[in-house]
Amino acid sequence: MHRSFILLCCSAVLMACSSNPKGGAEEVAYIDTIPYMLQHIQECSRLYTAEYQVRKIVTHSDTTRLNVSLPIIGSKLGSIKVPASDRKVAIPINATLKAFIDFSKVTEEDVIRRDDGKIEIRLPQPEVMLTSSSIDHDGVRDHVSLFGRDFSDAELSGYEKRGRQAIINDIPKMGIVSVARSSAAKMLIPLIARVGMNQEDVIITFADEKPKIVNMIKH
Repeated sequence: MHRSFILLCCSAVLMACSSNPKGGAEEVAYIDTIPYMLQHIQECSRLYTAEYQVRKIVTHSDTTRLNVSLPIIGSKLGSIKVPASDRKVAIPINATLKAFIDFSKVTEEDVIRRDDGKIEIRLPQPEVMLTSSSIDHDGVRDHVSLFGRDFSDAELSGYEKRGRQAIINDIPKMGIVSVARSSAAKMLIPLIARVGMNQEDVIITFADEKPKIVNMIKH
C-alpha cells in the first residue's frame, strides 16, 4: 500500500511537468540554458582559432641607367643602360598569420531558436592578422655586376614591405579563414555540452560579412 502511494505521487509529478500548456519543462530548459550559454560564449572574447607560418620569396632586378641630354640645344635624348650594372636579389620573407573570432560580439539576436527546434548560433567572421614578419638574411641571394651598386638597407626594407603586402593579398587564397571557422565551431562543442545541450541541436553559422584582414606591422 505504501509503495503504491509513492508510485502514484511520482506519476502525478511527471504528469504535471508534461502537461504545462506553455511548453512545460522543455521550454524552461531553453529559457535557462540559452542565456547561460551566451554568457560563456561572450567570455571567450578574442579566441585564436588558426595560425599559419608563411614564407614568401620577393625578387627584384634592375639596371643602372643614365639620362642623356644635349645642353646646347636643351634636348633630352632619353636614358641609356650602363654596361655591366645589372643587379638581382631574392629575399625570403617569413611571416606569421593569426586568425581569431571575437566572441564578445555575439548578442542575444545571434542566438536564434529555429522552427525545427534547433538553436542557431551566428558568429562574427574571423579576423586575420599579420602579426610578425622578418627577412631570412641567411637565405638572401643577390648578384651585382661590376658597375652595379649594392643593395642598401632601405631598399631591402622596402622589398620586405612589398613582400608583406603580397602575403596579405594572398590571404583569401590560403584557406586560413575556412580553418578559423571550422576550429571555432569545434571549440564551441564542449561549451554546448557543458550547458546540457546536444550537439545535434545546435547549428553554427557566420555573419554575412567579409572577414577582416589587419596588418599589425606598422613600419
